Order: sequence, then structure tokens, then C-alpha cells
Amino acid sequence: MAIPTVPSGEAAAGCRIPPPTVSLSCTEKKKKKKKKKKKKKKKKKKKKKKKKKKKKKKKKKKEYTLI
Repeated sequence: MAIPTVPSGEAAAGCRIPPPTVSLSCTEKKKKKKKKKKKKKKKKKKKKKKKKKKKKKKKKKKEYTLI
């Protein structure tokens, strides 16, 4: 992502680790954060599906009352 000539000091300050290990530590932290975000998205999708099922059941009850 960053050019190793100048931003190396900035990367070390952001990760709080000396420059030689900065590239590995930053990439590992980014990968871990991405995995957590994906898990959260999957949970939200499951909740939405449950809500849709409940709405469908309510519509069926209304049809029976009309008949």
C-alpha cells in the first residue's frame, strides 16, 4: 500500500512496531479485521431472512381471515 521510502516511519508509528516487522504486522491486522467484518455481515443476513419469514406468516393469516 505505502511506498517504503518515506511513509515507513508513519507505518511504524501507526502499528507501534519497528520498520522490518511493520509490513507483516499491518497486513495480519488488516486480514483479521476483514474476517471479522465478513462474519458480522453473515449474521445480519440471517436476521433479515428470519424477519422476512415472519412477514410471510402474517400475510397467510390475513388470507385465512378474508376467506
